[in-house]
Amino acid sequence: MAGDMKTGKIMAEGSTTANCSMDLRLLINQKTGRILYAEAGKDFVDILLASLLLPTGAIIRLMGEHGTASSKKVGSISNVYNSVHKLNEAYMSIDKSILLKPPLESSAIFNGLPLLEHFTAPRDFYVCPIASNGNGKHQICSQAGQKCTCGQEIKTQVVLDKNLSKPTSSANSGSPAGYVKEIGTFIITDDLNILPISTITSITLLNREHVKDLSDLKEMTVKVGPDKVLELLGASMASKTALNDVFLPKSASGSQME
Repeated sequence: MAGDMKTGKIMAEGSTTANCSMDLRLLINQKTGRILYAEAGKDFVDILLASLLLPTGAIIRLMGEHGTASSKKVGSISNVYNSVHKLNEAYMSIDKSILLKPPLESSAIFNGLPLLEHFTAPRDFYVCPIASNGNGKHQICSQAGQKCTCGQEIKTQVVLDKNLSKPTSSANSGSPAGYVKEIGTFIITDDLNILPISTITSITLLNREHVKDLSDLKEMTVKVGPDKVLELLGASMASKTALNDVFLPKSASGSQME
């Protein structure tokens, strides 16, 4: 291989405030206008791994609420979600919100990841109406509409004491946040394979894409905020070219490459 790579910097659309964004370095083939792979640190990899714990319904709902570009591109599963939303309650044996608005446990799933905690809201709890009588055993749930063991519908919201201590998360307990160790950089391929960075891996990927001249390559650093994270999660559910779909869509690749 010969030549030198060009470098540049672009700003990905979406929320990119300094305290809630991360850098992602893209390696682009200028001849094809396509991203070959990305280089990222622990913060970005942690986001990808955390997506394995996110309820599908939560991802679809968040994309719709935040109006991300991928909100209508998450494959057929979005039709399942919309069908539940439109289905008359008479056909449901549970409250639809259990499927449409699954709770997001920030202390367990997000594990001190600011970009995902951005989407969390205080969690509500509900009990059956006769629980306050103190008679018998009653259930407490995070979603209204279920049946208590006593037979009553669980629908009375519980107001928690503000003085109660909050669950301790890894972010303030002294244990490492996230899911991978902060010991190096990772390569993320277009189809979101995650590999520890190495010269051999880089060469293998370049050869696979038939890159012969390094001058054909261009590096770009993008700032990734919460909206782009949601787009990427959506693209990961419906595409084998997630990085290109989110960061170099066909309609904009020409202008970004100039």
